[in-house]
Amino acid sequence: MLEAERAKEIEARLASLLNVPIQDLRDYMTGNVRAGGGRRTGYRFIRGTHGGSYVTDPKGTDMLPAGVEAPR
Repeated sequence: MLEAERAKEIEARLASLLNVPIQDLRDYMTGNVRAGGGRRTGYRFIRGTHGGSYVTDPKGTDMLPAGVEAPR
């Protein structure tokens, strides 16, 4: 497991290399990204009566949540 100080150093270095604020890097890494037509992900969430599922869609803009396996 990564120690907190080491993680902080890595995070700061990545943000510096990408020239973005650390909070933007954190949001991106956790998938906290607003969906939109300008950013295609290749997946679309289909809602059903008791839940939903992700399907492959070249025009899809939905982000897969962490731990969700990509559809085939």
